[in-house]
Amino acid sequence: MIGSYEVAATGLAAQQRALQIISNNISNINTPGYKKSSINYADMVAALDGQTMGLGGVNALPNLLINGQGEIQNTGNKMDIAIDGTGFIELLGRDGQFMFWRGGTLQINHEGYLAGPHGTALRAMIQVPSDAKDLAIDETGVVTAVLGGGSDRTELGRIELAILQSANDIERLDGGLYRFTGINAPEMRSPGEDGVGRLIQGSIELSTVDLNDEMVRMLIVQRAYAANAQVIQAGDQLMSISNNLRRT
Repeated sequence: MIGSYEVAATGLAAQQRALQIISNNISNINTPGYKKSSINYADMVAALDGQTMGLGGVNALPNLLINGQGEIQNTGNKMDIAIDGTGFIELLGRDGQFMFWRGGTLQINHEGYLAGPHGTALRAMIQVPSDAKDLAIDETGVVTAVLGGGSDRTELGRIELAILQSANDIERLDGGLYRFTGINAPEMRSPGEDGVGRLIQGSIELSTVDLNDEMVRMLIVQRAYAANAQVIQAGDQLMSISNNLRRT
């Protein structure tokens, strides 16, 4: 009987974790470039009598779908940038950390560098002069602008894309950012070559979250949560009956 309590308790914890994953997806439905997480359930093994191994419930684990492609929406804002295809824009994080971003609204930080969220500079360290006008980014990542009172375009730098092999190598942060936690640095490639995604200026990539799918998943998880709660309730009732029988 105690074992049924433990299995049901792990089930409750798993479904609570699943609800947190779904809630996080829904709360980021309007976050540009957000990649949703699916839910993987894994059996938990428990020791019986110190030796025999048996099932001890399930655990819910997030599976970050880093290669999902969101819809590209035109905004007309030249500071918006989207990636159509595979790859991440690399940012210069604190203490030399690898930071990755799927795009959104660019800005020029207080040091004059092209930057992503929170003024985090692109690792390419593209400096935009104060007299620069008509900033342009082509699909291969070349950044140009018209400087001063001239009419010719000047190349300021080039944006490359990082290719991540596994979601296990990154940790999701706020603001659509990811931190690299792997061992080997990701490969950097020019946009548009060898199957790498291309850059689209004046657009943003929408979140890959589908509200209808998430609501259906939430209903299923809530039913599973209720079922595990009923197991505990039934066990409690049986224990109560057993105790009453002993007294009589």
